[in-house]
Amino acid sequence: MKKQKAPFTYGQMANYRIYEWARVAGEANMFDPLVRISLGMTEKDFLFVVENYAALREQAQQEDLRDIAMAANLADRFDIHF
Repeated sequence: MKKQKAPFTYGQMANYRIYEWARVAGEANMFDPLVRISLGMTEKDFLFVVENYAALREQAQQEDLRDIAMAANLADRFDIHF
């Protein structure tokens, strides 16, 4: 499968976030086919995440920073203090 460059689709990012959640939990061998099945991913989608992991992670980090900046902007606009 050929590596893809960002931007990734919503579905591809959703699969990355599911994969990352399971990986960070650290309770499963990510190469076990049962993990892929339990995450609800097709083999094609799972391999896409594995092969494009670094680029997906970079886009996720950028999206997270954008969301934080957006929340901070809204808090400033509405004078909300955390």
